[in-house]
Amino acid sequence: MKSLFAILPRYMSRNFIFNFLFLIGLLLFIVFIFDLVELLRRGNKYDWPLPLILRMAFLKLPEVGQILLPFAILFSAIFTFWRLNRTSELYIMRSSGLSALQFTIPLIFTAFCLGAVATTIINPVSSVLLSKFHSLEGSQGKKSDNLITLSTSGLWFRQNTADGGYTLVNASRFNVQNGSLKDIILLEFSADNTFKARIESSVATLKEGYWNMPQALVYTKTPRAEERTRLKYPTDLTPQDIQDTFSNVENVSFWKIPELIKTLNNTGFATEKLQVHYQSLIARPFFFAAMILLAAIVSLRPLRQGGTAMMVIIGIGIGFLLFFADNMLQAFGISQKIPIFLAAWTPTIVSILLGGSILLKQEDG
Repeated sequence: MKSLFAILPRYMSRNFIFNFLFLIGLLLFIVFIFDLVELLRRGNKYDWPLPLILRMAFLKLPEVGQILLPFAILFSAIFTFWRLNRTSELYIMRSSGLSALQFTIPLIFTAFCLGAVATTIINPVSSVLLSKFHSLEGSQGKKSDNLITLSTSGLWFRQNTADGGYTLVNASRFNVQNGSLKDIILLEFSADNTFKARIESSVATLKEGYWNMPQALVYTKTPRAEERTRLKYPTDLTPQDIQDTFSNVENVSFWKIPELIKTLNNTGFATEKLQVHYQSLIARPFFFAAMILLAAIVSLRPLRQGGTAMMVIIGIGIGFLLFFADNMLQAFGISQKIPIFLAAWTPTIVSILLGGSILLKQEDG
């Protein structure tokens, strides 16, 4: 009996991991084909070579894989339990005195570890590769002239000027409500990187086609500043362009999110979307473990009782329902209609409580 307890967890986990790797590989291959076709269609417009298109498709794949992981966990667990049930192995385990929870725990632990790997390793790698994908996409196609970034010194971005030069803009804070920058500094350069002027203002409001500065100091090559009132400096930026730059949470590594949230708060940007995303990444290992419980309650029904196929279909439906519920709750959290913790953790907590209670009830008979 002791040898059975030592061998069983490895046997169950090995079967589950094999099924998981096969399923996630199949799903990624299908997604890769669809992405490749889409990139080929877009590449015709910009004359992208085939090696570039293949590279871009591979760079985007890990980000899509993160979306597929919960489904792969659920479906592979359902298949693992169904196969063991079909070959009567689960019946033999029960006859040996093992409860359903005992031969489910190895899969729960394995799924939890997969979730931890997905959060701490796959997510950071995916964010780097996705950033490279967007960089290639911009350089080979719809290139953006405005490069926006954040640092401890505030908000920085670059915009091109009409004469072929460029302007570097720095501000300590951005007001999302009225599109204004505080303590703004503009450094203007010519096309050959020669310094032309420095413009300082305590506030600048972004209007349609220009920055509006009520009072500004303009420094050229002379040491004395020129005072200007109602200075209008041309730009093609909009407040939404600036806000959208930091709303793409998929480009941010899990390990860098806390620092970025702090920086965004200091510069006036909304951080609800990033906070919800961060909490959901922390909850991911527990959510994956909950998928095993849901798979168990729809797959452990003895075949002689019938209705196994219907239970499996119900389990798949529950998986999709949880996916949509998770997205909906995250949207509520981002819009501040519910607390951020509830938005990120409710699907996981509900799944664990529901799966655990039903599994225990089935076990008691």
